[in-house]
Amino acid sequence: MLARNALAEALLKLDTRDAVEQAHDHFKDMLRLSRDDNFCIRHLLPALKLRLGRDRDCYRSAAWYEHRNTDFMQLDKHYGQDWSLTDKPDLDLRKYNAFASVELFTSQYSNLAHSVAIILVKIRLLRDLECLQRPVERLISSIVTNTKFIKVVNKQPLLIPLLKAQIEELYYAIERNNSHFWEALLQCEPDVRKDLTAPPRGYPKGTVQAMQVVLKYFYASWAETPGAIDFIRELRSRGLNGSEVLFEGS
Repeated sequence: MLARNALAEALLKLDTRDAVEQAHDHFKDMLRLSRDDNFCIRHLLPALKLRLGRDRDCYRSAAWYEHRNTDFMQLDKHYGQDWSLTDKPDLDLRKYNAFASVELFTSQYSNLAHSVAIILVKIRLLRDLECLQRPVERLISSIVTNTKFIKVVNKQPLLIPLLKAQIEELYYAIERNNSHFWEALLQCEPDVRKDLTAPPRGYPKGTVQAMQVVLKYFYASWAETPGAIDFIRELRSRGLNGSEVLFEGS
């Protein structure tokens, strides 16, 4: 497992789509082989899914682990957080569509990596729903491009305010979880990511090291999403009045 993890990490350094996809497949299979997840792969996979345009899979993966984690924290006897028990039934996540409530990702137990993944999924959705009103623009989120009902039934006027409110709620939750994250995201540049030196292991909640690990995982997916970082920048500059922010064409 150590050798395979090193291979997957080396592939990520190549920073091409093919390399990211191969690394994703290695990490996913490692998680299958070792559900104890000593490498914290469950926190990295959503970032890779976002880079590969698999927004729906990203959402469901993060929701699956957050649901199990929340059940464990609430001493749920059925699911718990014993990842190694393969005889436990999988949670039915069909009810967790990407427009659903963000309550799962804003609790005191929520994992920073999963919350960061979900807010980016929501930002992509918002950007694309706004782009549907300007159809000359290219869509980003695979959820929107694969969701026919959005185009058939004119639900944009209802979904756009919903997404804006959810994004603001997630923004607050991430700020509470780790006060270093947003400022670091806004200041980070591709050539300084090498300074994010914290190795991928568990760190106390709210620490700089915990922020570094998540930022190292997710910076590329944020940078590759047109307008996403600027969205957060304007959100902060307006003192969280960013629910009025609209994506500009990129």
